[in-house]
Amino acid sequence: MGCSLGGETAIDFTLKHPEMVRSLIVVGTVPGGFEMRGEPPARLLEMLQALEQGDLVRVSDLQIRLRVDGSFRQPEQVDSRVRQQVTEMNRIPVENGTWAIADSNPLSPLSPPAEGRLGDIGVPVLVVAGALDNPEILRAATLLTNKIEGAKKVVIPDTAHLPNMEKPAEFSKIVLDFLSRL
Repeated sequence: MGCSLGGETAIDFTLKHPEMVRSLIVVGTVPGGFEMRGEPPARLLEMLQALEQGDLVRVSDLQIRLRVDGSFRQPEQVDSRVRQQVTEMNRIPVENGTWAIADSNPLSPLSPPAEGRLGDIGVPVLVVAGALDNPEILRAATLLTNKIEGAKKVVIPDTAHLPNMEKPAEFSKIVLDFLSRL
């Protein structure tokens, strides 16, 4: 199981080492080689500017806005405990200047990229996305489901990029139901 970039890494690992994988769960994930369409989220450009200016507090805040709040909510519309947990989790890579390293897949580039090889995945796959995540993440979830035979997609309402943190009980039930059917 992998969330976000961890899901991309899990997909690449599955393609590289299929003999080592019995099932795959990806959450808020785009496969390697997936080309985002349209304009990048405004907060992403702001985050890059804040990084150039060395404003790490602003970088962290904008990462939380992108990942936790999503494109369709304001911070006050999100559980403050979830925002605080992610802020604490995010603090270490931002303070150490390693967040950009964490945002690059150590297995990439998979050649050819995963997007063109999704049909080669031969294990049961669960694709989970938050309904309020970036529309491109939702498009990727549909692509994964359409290209991987038998893949199941679940979109969790009222969550953005981290549905496992926003609705842990619902997320756990979905995962456990999937695993119980293997």
